Amino acid sequence: MELVITAVPTNENRIPAIKALREVTNLGLKDSKLIIDSVAAGETRQISLNKEKATRATTTLHNAGFTFSTYDPSDDIIQHIKAAIQLATQREMPSVLPHLTVAFAKALELKEQIT
Repeated sequence: MELVITAVPTNENRIPAIKALREVTNLGLKDSKLIIDSVAAGETRQISLNKEKATRATTTLHNAGFTFSTYDPSDDIIQHIKAAIQLATQREMPSVLPHLTVAFAKALELKEQIT
């Protein structure tokens, strides 16, 4: 699961925000501060977490004043597979190949991220 952080608390004291980010990501002080500073400067940062950590992170980051969304990359795979199944049902077999290829590539990409 991905956490997409779009805003951080705007107060002068960013220490609570840095602590909250370190708590949910296990990042070091320097990396957490860099993320907080870059998001405060207007960038969007994406952080990969397993589902359990992402669930805990949403509460912690929300309480610390972060603005973020969650994204599950496997949703894309499901959409591509559904499209392939629909095309196969309509017996348009040659057009199924691109959809299956994309689904396969995304599955491999996720597998690499997990390991």
